Amino acid sequence: MMNMSNTVETLTKMIIQLPESMQERVMEDVKTIVAEALDETHWHQLYQETSGRLSGVAKKVRSQVASGKAKPMDYDRL
Repeated sequence: MMNMSNTVETLTKMIIQLPESMQERVMEDVKTIVAEALDETHWHQLYQETSGRLSGVAKKVRSQVASGKAKPMDYDRL
């Protein structure tokens, strides 16, 4: 398996072989891909940090609905 610095070096060598206008287009695509990966990583981390709490709240709400202490939301009344 390649390490990260080898991968970056290989990609750099490939990109610099392209005409400059194509290099710019490729790098814009790379920026978009990396930004999306960072965003996905952020949301995954937030989910991991809150999923236990969300499950607990959902369990509590289901219990309250079952016992008559709460009612399902009536979207027509919003």
